[in-house]
Amino acid sequence: MFSKKVLQNAVYRAILELEGSATIIEVASHIYKNNKNEIVGSKIEFTWQYDMRWQATALRKKGLIKDSINSPRGNWELI
Repeated sequence: MFSKKVLQNAVYRAILELEGSATIIEVASHIYKNNKNEIVGSKIEFTWQYDMRWQATALRKKGLIKDSINSPRGNWELI
């Protein structure tokens, strides 16, 4: 089941696999390509891109990705 917790891991994994830095669009594309079958029909099928941004905020609070002040606009970077 594709849940918000699974999405948080997918966000982190996407940035990691995209060499530690990626645009929000690149992260969304990577997640969709690798999880399409799990996303379609899940509880968050229609909100997953919105939820993805909140999961990035949770990763920031955990100290795993850089704060938006320390990254280029629209980019997510691992610490």
